[in-house]
Amino acid sequence: MSTQQTNKEGANKKRRTQKGYREARRLESLRTILDDPLSCRYLWEMLDKTLPLADPRAYGVNGFDSHATAANAAVQALGVSILNDVVEIDPSAFTRYLEERKNLKKEEEGLQDDETDS
Repeated sequence: MSTQQTNKEGANKKRRTQKGYREARRLESLRTILDDPLSCRYLWEMLDKTLPLADPRAYGVNGFDSHATAANAAVQALGVSILNDVVEIDPSAFTRYLEERKNLKKEEEGLQDDETDS
């Protein structure tokens, strides 16, 4: 085996180790967020803006809008990626996310009712 091959294999191993370290650090950061109720709520609110469960297709005045759909799909892909990480850490978190979404919608509806009563 040549010195060049050895150096290349060493560099590849180092990249894999760094990638594993970054992944572990990222998941640990997410675990910390999930353990704190306020941080978790913020995560759910931000995740909800990425529409991970919605249809990304967009329609404009002229019908189907491929540019807006592509933008929606890109944002949605980010949300799905985050949601996958959350579920990898805690499989029950997806159920909590759905419950929190439902609770947030109820709160928003309650606030809207209060505004109309004033």
